[in-house]
Amino acid sequence: MNSLRIEKEVTRGCPQGACCRPGFWNLQFNLLMEINFMERTKVVAYADDLLVATKGDSVRAVENYTNVELGKIDRWSRKNKIKFND
Repeated sequence: MNSLRIEKEVTRGCPQGACCRPGFWNLQFNLLMEINFMERTKVVAYADDLLVATKGDSVRAVENYTNVELGKIDRWSRKNKIKFND
């Protein structure tokens, strides 16, 4: 019989295999995917990851468009009291 026990304090985020996964996170991601992103932006969610892909005519344009889209995600997360890990 294995009696090894390992514990780790979680200080932020939601650990893999937590009791609120995947149902709760799916509900949250579904709401996030309803944000009105620009046509030049493609947002893909897989498990607990989010990919934001934006196209533009120059690097500067892509940076500007991406910052606009990330601002939308930031406002959504603050409104829903969700913090993302870096």
